Amino acid sequence: MFFKPRYKFGEITKRWGDANFKKEFDTILDNWLKQFNEEDTPVLLELLKNFYYYTETAINQKVVELHEKFITVNGEDISNVLFAKMPKEYGVANSDIIFSSYWFNNNVKGFSSNDVIREYLENDAIPTVLAIVDDYMGSGDTIIKALSKMFSIAPELQNSKLYVLMVHTTITGLQMIEEFKTKLGIDLTTIYVDSTDKAFKDDYIFPRIEARLKKEQYELICAGKNVSSNAILGYKDIQSLVSFEKTTPNDTLGLFWHSAENFVSLFRKNSSPRNTSISMLKGVARKNAHRSVVLFDITDNQYNRFIVYCILNGNDFSFEKACADFGITMDLLQKRLEYISEKRYIKIEDGKILPTSETQEKLIKKRLKGWENAERSLLSEHKIPLVETSYIPRNFGKSFSGYKK
Repeated sequence: MFFKPRYKFGEITKRWGDANFKKEFDTILDNWLKQFNEEDTPVLLELLKNFYYYTETAINQKVVELHEKFITVNGEDISNVLFAKMPKEYGVANSDIIFSSYWFNNNVKGFSSNDVIREYLENDAIPTVLAIVDDYMGSGDTIIKALSKMFSIAPELQNSKLYVLMVHTTITGLQMIEEFKTKLGIDLTTIYVDSTDKAFKDDYIFPRIEARLKKEQYELICAGKNVSSNAILGYKDIQSLVSFEKTTPNDTLGLFWHSAENFVSLFRKNSSPRNTSISMLKGVARKNAHRSVVLFDITDNQYNRFIVYCILNGNDFSFEKACADFGITMDLLQKRLEYISEKRYIKIEDGKILPTSETQEKLIKKRLKGWENAERSLLSEHKIPLVETSYIPRNFGKSFSGYKK
């Protein structure tokens, strides 16, 4: 008889990942909790049961659900919709990932904007419908600042139909956006998949009287771990319980992402350091480019390697890993995918990358039996790795034991 494995913290992690993730995170969470007194762990576990943690795999699933909700509200015709990510001066690294995932998994590439919304508006190209795609809204400050800046550049944009599409939002953020919308009298709709309220709000996670006592207990725990006062309850007292694989919002309860000399955080505050300077990226690009044509009659041979890579990893394509593997930014990765799709080297269907019949024929003509052989051919001919490994991020599950400063 087959028995499902039991995980010590399975009740917490069941919404966060697959069986392998749950198994690995059991040890991670167990080690993290050992940093606290036994009487403090119940309140921490209760908070974690209500925590939302998003892996890249989870994001890929959530953006599909998000787009379905958008289509329900907007309608099937998206030909006049400009999809844009949060402008760089307001968004964070995760904004790039979420937008690329949304673009990739929902077949909206013909209407996507690679962070050029400011330039778009400055040239008086006012979209009839603008949909800003982001991962998370906490206080609402970021999206309000972004929209206010857009309106200052192009006041006519206030007459457009506006959407803010988010994987996760707080109730506080929704209230702030509603006030902003009413004040300006604009046509603005927020669409989201998940939402949460303040962790210690009465009758949310804890009953009314207990909520105040649990909050006081939590604050004492934070004081004992030297969590900064402005981080204890998160930015603007939002008290969020949200983290992403590569970053944690600053309005999430600070104890979960705080690091100190003698304290290891559970979740990552910022992406792990990785050499992605422009000079390094250009160096990697030069190393991989200008080599003889092998498969697809493309002068820049990195595209040959890129096509093979995409097809080999097409069933479970990771934007974050592809950026690291080829030493390119998220914007450049998306442009490359758009290019090889437009040139019919690949086709993107249901969030998967498949070779077109034309690409398959080119492979056959080279007498290479399968894409693995194509990869080996590229490796053997050029004596360089198909994948750049000098600054690939650590695998979260297999090597993680907590983040340090």
